[in-house]
Amino acid sequence: MSIDASSRKRCRTCHADKEGDSPWTPATRAINNKCISTPVQPPPPSSTSTLLSRARELAEAGLVNEEFMQPFVTDLEGELGALEALQKSLADEAAAREDAAAALEAARAAHQRLAADFDNFRKRSAGQIASARASGKGELLESLLPLLDSLTQARDLLGLEADQEEASLNSSAASDKSEASHKDLVAALTSLARQAADLFRSAGLGVVADQGTAFDPELHEAIAREARADLPDGTVIQTLRQGYTLEGRLLRPAMVRVSYSE
Repeated sequence: MSIDASSRKRCRTCHADKEGDSPWTPATRAINNKCISTPVQPPPPSSTSTLLSRARELAEAGLVNEEFMQPFVTDLEGELGALEALQKSLADEAAAREDAAAALEAARAAHQRLAADFDNFRKRSAGQIASARASGKGELLESLLPLLDSLTQARDLLGLEADQEEASLNSSAASDKSEASHKDLVAALTSLARQAADLFRSAGLGVVADQGTAFDPELHEAIAREARADLPDGTVIQTLRQGYTLEGRLLRPAMVRVSYSE
């Protein structure tokens, strides 16, 4: 049934056309009665998509009016404000992540520098410790060299005296006993000197080349010269005090007698 335009009235609430005397369809009457009896309520605050969907439904039904628009706009402004706050929070979070990444990179670089410094310190400390040990060992051995010299000199002196006495002694029993005691003493000193030399050698002590070698001012200390026509000039003739090295480093130069040509 058609509805005459003159008999239509517009609802002030929903702006829908209403008919005065003409009968309404049940659907039209239900919408009309709802508009009159129940004002349109704005949707509760929700997400922007929900608000837009609700607004679209109401607009299609012709129920959007000024009364609805104000709280709807307010809700949209709230949602936009929340979105802006979320955007700012995300931007702040991104900036914080960038700051954290920069701090992490700085910490990683500092750790690498610290590790390199520690490795250099460890190597330097190891070198210093090795140098200190070598220096301490050298000082100890150098302080014991006079003992080794005394043992060697006593051995050589007693050996020389034994040879001289053996040439002059007669064949008496007393002489034989004295000679035996003398030889025992020489043997004991020889063994003691050999043990001491072996101990020093095991500690890294080396002997400077001496008799028959060319004079080396880095290793020898010339305290006497002797004219020798049968030897090249500057040849070590005799060692008066043995020289020693420690692990390739000169510990004490050898005192020697050197030849020269007239």
